[in-house]
This record gives sequence, structure tokens and C-alpha cells, in this order.
Amino acid sequence: MNITEKFFEINFSHEESKKAYLAACKWIAVNIISKVEVSESVTFSIKKDSNADLPTFKVELYCSINESDLQKKFCDRCKEYHKSFFINQEYNCGTCKARAYIDGVKQKINTKKSYRKERLDYLLND
Repeated sequence: MNITEKFFEINFSHEESKKAYLAACKWIAVNIISKVEVSESVTFSIKKDSNADLPTFKVELYCSINESDLQKKFCDRCKEYHKSFFINQEYNCGTCKARAYIDGVKQKINTKKSYRKERLDYLLND
């Protein structure tokens, strides 16, 4: 599971909707995808802004972190601290609040993912 956070947005407008969309795509290609140091762990979305006077597309950039890497690092630090402070090798991971939180988030995201997948399958087969 990836955790994402929006860090940038930019709008592209033009009299023609197609030209506004192509400008947004070109900007992403030139400024994000072609730059390896920027494109790593970055996702984007392109949304049409229906409230604008001209046809407008909003590009949103999100940075991502892999949750399983974070959880592994957290567990490693906890075990190291536990071993040095309590001077024993037995860990009680069942009482870990971080693990319970992550499990709850995973359950919620799986529910959303299943719904979105079913909905998309329905729309594509309709």
C-alpha cells in the first residue's frame, strides 16, 4: 500500500478543451516523467475543472511512500529499543498501536478498491 500526499497543482486553460488537455500532458511529460529524480515516487492526476470560464484542466502531483517499508523500519526500531531497554528478546507485537492503525487503513482501502474495481468493470462492460 502506498500513502500519498498532494504537494503541487497547476491549471491549464485554453479556448479549446483538447489544447488545454494536451498542454497539461506536455507539462507532465517535460517536467515530471522525463526527470528521473522528480518522477520517482510521484503520481499525478488530471482533472477537468467544470467551474472555470475556459476549458481548464488541473494537474495535481502527489508524493508517495510505501507503507510496508515504513512499518518494517518502525518494527525494527521498536524491537531494537525493546531489546536494549528491557534486556530481553520477547516482543509483544499484539499490543502495537501502529500495527492496529495500519490494519484498519488497509481494511478501508481494500473496501474502496473493491468498490472502485467493481464499478469500473460494470462501466467497461456496459
